[in-house]
Amino acid sequence: ESRTEALAAQIEATGVPIAEGRELLETQLQDRLAVEGELTAALPLAKEFLAISQVANLGVELGNCMMGINLSAMGQFQPAHGHLLEVVESFRRGTQTPAVIFGVDELVLAHCYLALNRTDDARKTLERVLTGESLLQPDANDYRDALIELGRLHHDQGQFVSAIERLSEAMERYPDDPRSAETRYL
Repeated sequence: ESRTEALAAQIEATGVPIAEGRELLETQLQDRLAVEGELTAALPLAKEFLAISQVANLGVELGNCMMGINLSAMGQFQPAHGHLLEVVESFRRGTQTPAVIFGVDELVLAHCYLALNRTDDARKTLERVLTGESLLQPDANDYRDALIELGRLHHDQGQFVSAIERLSEAMERYPDDPRSAETRYL
């Protein structure tokens, strides 16, 4: 019996439907993820949430998303990358659930790529967000963040014209963003 099957049997033995147990676990996990010092404690919950999601065939993308975000925040970029890539690929296949916030996944995936020194993949990921290949619109915070991150990436790679274009667009679109002053001096 696999760990996932054992987990499903354990949940069923409590009399709580798997979907309800999953929702309760999701709430606990989100509470832990909201507290920065709780990342290590959140990891087992994220693994359990993903396993339950797989058993229930319900929101596996959200489970992968939570695992990826948690692992990335812990500095474990390679395994985070795998989970987040699953979410992105699910979106491209059209099999994702509405509960997944796709733009956040792509931004965290881009950060993983940068941490793994895969700058070309990070650039492509951020460009997908900005070219409309994701669900984000220009008024979304994640779109704004992708625009600024891409400008920084161009700057760090010495592509100053592209950096100026992206960062100028960010300052024009989002003049009240607290990072506006910082982006002027990159």
